[in-house]
Amino acid sequence: MKTLIAIAVSIALGQYFWLSDTVDAYAISLNAQLFIAWALVVYFIPYERLLEKSAAFIFMLSYVSDIFAMPIWCNVSVFGTWMLWAAYRSYDVESDEIVPGSIYWVAHKPDKLSGLVLSMLSSKPLGGYGVLCNGIVYLYHHSEFKAVGQLSLPADMVYIKSSLKSTEKIEQYLQNNIGAKWGVFSNCLTVRFRIRNV
Repeated sequence: MKTLIAIAVSIALGQYFWLSDTVDAYAISLNAQLFIAWALVVYFIPYERLLEKSAAFIFMLSYVSDIFAMPIWCNVSVFGTWMLWAAYRSYDVESDEIVPGSIYWVAHKPDKLSGLVLSMLSSKPLGGYGVLCNGIVYLYHHSEFKAVGQLSLPADMVYIKSSLKSTEKIEQYLQNNIGAKWGVFSNCLTVRFRIRNV
């Protein structure tokens, strides 16, 4: 159904602006159609093919900048550089050895749009970070901050050692946030930032 709606919107935009007598309106409509076409490509590429999905997502965003008349040199330099980075970075990530007393970032490969965006804004191709502290993983799941046993997580979770050591203050901070709802100022990134300053 989403596909049909997207195609219908694309056709409607094209037909409306094709009949318009201004070059600018037609250029905007063409970029809007290309944006929708690339959005469909992003939608249909599975998350297992993260390189291709990332590249398609970058192409999709480049048409947004065209709609807002970003100069071509700026568009090419920004999105071209981002595309090169996406094409040549490693998509293989292995877990670090777990040493008691250390804090680990717990993550997984992206499986939804928010994870895809996060994976493209961080150094590793991972989305949805949590925190491993003294054998307990603290993470947002279904928009709520929860504590779960490490063994109850899927086997494909990745553990990345941080420079932090587990302390009572960090553990207390994590425990106090159990039940918190996900939000712009309350998410996996803000938790990572805040425990550095506890």
